[in-house]
Amino acid sequence: MGYFSLMLAGTMIQSKQLRKSILSVFVIVTIIQSTVAALQTGEIYIIEAYLDTTHTMENKISYGLIQHFNWYAGLSVILFACTSGVFLYTNSKAVRNITYAVSLLSFYTLLSAEARLG
Repeated sequence: MGYFSLMLAGTMIQSKQLRKSILSVFVIVTIIQSTVAALQTGEIYIIEAYLDTTHTMENKISYGLIQHFNWYAGLSVILFACTSGVFLYTNSKAVRNITYAVSLLSFYTLLSAEARLG
């Protein structure tokens, strides 16, 4: 709910600087979620999945810090779109390269979630 609220807030804000700040928050969240999900594909679990725990753990399915891998896949699509948007519209080469790497990591964890959305 918080992520969708941020997206809604981003559409109502007129200031370009505040919109950039919201996109920056999405990039930071993408880095955190994708890093945790990538660790889960290598059997390094920070938290256990709350739903379908045995299926998720046995098959090394990524779920990030979310309770279920299907929900993580939905969030990952949104985060991938936001980081791709930053990649497309930035003028800085360093930011472009960083968001490209983050987008690839997010896409990898989306596919590792093994959800229909992936």
